[in-house]
Amino acid sequence: ESGRKEPLKVSVVYSDSSSDEDDVGESSLSDLRGESSQSISTSNELSKIKLSRFRLEKWVHMPFFEKVVIGCFVRIGIGQHEGRMVYRICEIVSVQETPKVYTLGNTRTNKGLKLRFGQQERVFRMEYISNSPFADNEFVKWKEE
Repeated sequence: ESGRKEPLKVSVVYSDSSSDEDDVGESSLSDLRGESSQSISTSNELSKIKLSRFRLEKWVHMPFFEKVVIGCFVRIGIGQHEGRMVYRICEIVSVQETPKVYTLGNTRTNKGLKLRFGQQERVFRMEYISNSPFADNEFVKWKEE
């Protein structure tokens, strides 16, 4: 039961006023993103700030998109090794325009995500983001970096 995701309040996501309720929402979001002093020690903790491709598809054209996704994590397909897909856990560093418009679910976009893995940063199209949960070996690799 403690593993259930807490839904965002509509007032927190869509409000542009600066009421106390907004401040509470933003501070808990920054805590979840790791801006507090606590470090992430389990895959389950990191999953709380994981964004799926489905979620990115829903939010990509929303005005809050860039503000909300930066600092979150994704599971990105980086190619194949011995016939199996290889994934990495990456942090979203920024949202950037790509030179090409591409299909993302039921919409089209030219937005890409600049992702960080260890010291490396690179822009990826969101179509390569996985909807699956982080695998244990991917979490171990992320912790090593």
